[in-house]
Amino acid sequence: MRLQPNHPADDVRGMLAAVLDGLMYGCGDAFIGVNPVSDDMGTLAAMLHALDEVIRRFEIPTQGCVLAHVTSQLEAMRAGLPVDIVFQSITGTEAANRSFGITLAMLREACEAAIATGRGTLGGNVMYFETGQGSALSAEAHHGVDQQTCEARAYGVARAFDPLICNTVVGFIGPEHLHDGKQIIRAGLEDHFCGKLLGLPIGCDVCYTNHAEADADDMDTLMTLLATAGVMFLIGVPGADDVMLGYQRLPPRCALPAGDVRLEAGTGVRGLARADGTDRHPRPPAAGLPAPPAAGPGAMSRPRHVSPPTLPDNLRPMDDPASHHPAGRRQAPAVIDDPWITLRSLTPASIAPPQFLYQCS
Repeated sequence: MRLQPNHPADDVRGMLAAVLDGLMYGCGDAFIGVNPVSDDMGTLAAMLHALDEVIRRFEIPTQGCVLAHVTSQLEAMRAGLPVDIVFQSITGTEAANRSFGITLAMLREACEAAIATGRGTLGGNVMYFETGQGSALSAEAHHGVDQQTCEARAYGVARAFDPLICNTVVGFIGPEHLHDGKQIIRAGLEDHFCGKLLGLPIGCDVCYTNHAEADADDMDTLMTLLATAGVMFLIGVPGADDVMLGYQRLPPRCALPAGDVRLEAGTGVRGLARADGTDRHPRPPAAGLPAPPAAGPGAMSRPRHVSPPTLPDNLRPMDDPASHHPAGRRQAPAVIDDPWITLRSLTPASIAPPQFLYQCS
């Protein structure tokens, strides 16, 4: 998942708190990207240096990005700031891209500048693009073409620059273009299909605005459908509420069930429970809470299964032999000296097939 630790005041400490929250769920293996409120170079520098320090200090195999306008990112690279990935929102017509203040030549310049910095460790995939149905229509630059066709054309623009990742921000405009949850779900699947056809590393920002006829159940449905369809990545925002951009998204904890769904879709195993009926991600009982009262005479009750405090299979290090069989489950330590050990085991590569990101029994 891509981690998006936005802050409404560009406060670096608040941003880093959100980074920590997401990383502890294994969110951020695609990369960590924050939307700034301001394109001020001082703000960009502070954010870029903070992300770079976190990634280097804890040896996290990921990239950092501040999603400013491409011209600001070019300026940052010229100033020697640590720009790993260059971001830009794009759309499917030349006129709409001009309304974003960009041209293809500008994108090419940014791509070449990012490659020249030499910060990438493998390949030349240094671009990140976001798209979304309705963007050309909002700019009155769709030329009478339907929004899905314009969206597919945006993927053609993205493919020309061989991006690291690309995603649709489905539902971000609001009911003016996608009225309700069903339309948002349909659009998310359409975008995934078109992105796959064009060979893009396509992901999805599963989201909706507060004035749309949609809710979190719709987002969970779309997340599950996309994970089953093999989506490249999703986006997680701490709290599932993007207080900076003002709409609702997926929380980082979705990284675990979404990863399981992807594995099960590839192996033919269905459902999030094991064959014996136990939860695939058992939660230990909260410390210090009293035991539940016994059922009185004649009260309706059922056997209560309380899982022991164990480390879930999908949080085990890749080389742990105990992770290959439920009988080998080990007890979680009472005190974790280095919580980043688990994080490193969750993110062995910047982008990798799901079987390398998560393990399930």
